[in-house]
Amino acid sequence: MNIAASSGTLSPVESDLQKIGDELTHTSPKEPVSGAVTFEFKFKAPDTPGPITIYAVGNSVNSNGSTSGDAWNFAPDFKIDVVTFVENKGNEIPKTFTVYQNYPNPFNPATQIVFDLPENGNVKVEIFNSLGEKITTLYDGFMSAGFGKVIRFDAVDLPSGVYFYSLTTSKFSSVKKMVLVK
Repeated sequence: MNIAASSGTLSPVESDLQKIGDELTHTSPKEPVSGAVTFEFKFKAPDTPGPITIYAVGNSVNSNGSTSGDAWNFAPDFKIDVVTFVENKGNEIPKTFTVYQNYPNPFNPATQIVFDLPENGNVKVEIFNSLGEKITTLYDGFMSAGFGKVIRFDAVDLPSGVYFYSLTTSKFSSVKKMVLVK
């Protein structure tokens, strides 16, 4: 088994993984559980924004004492977009409400909605279709003030199209458009 990333840092979590160079590999063969072999590891994204791909491959052996009948199993590439929305402001509190454009946009199937809150309070984040019909409420509750609040929206079960996200507090409301492309 081998796990590699186009950038960032991989670290083993389990004792049956080891790091060789920038990649992870197994320390010894692992028995399948319910027909699958899994390995747990940590990934630390780089500080710079951009696309990253994690690659994984395993060698299935049939234990006949030779490589005859063994096969490589390539996992689908796992793609990650590293995004830096705001600089670290320490303990500062924003002076104004700000709702940023979702990222990525267009998206498939998930995106992030990021906003700054200048005061503690109740926040509601809702999703609407192009007809104005409410699709879902992503968040409805208390949130503390601060920069870079993130709400994730997973639209895996929705069709392609234009959607709107709404952020509402007792003193502020904003609506922005986003596009789901499948």
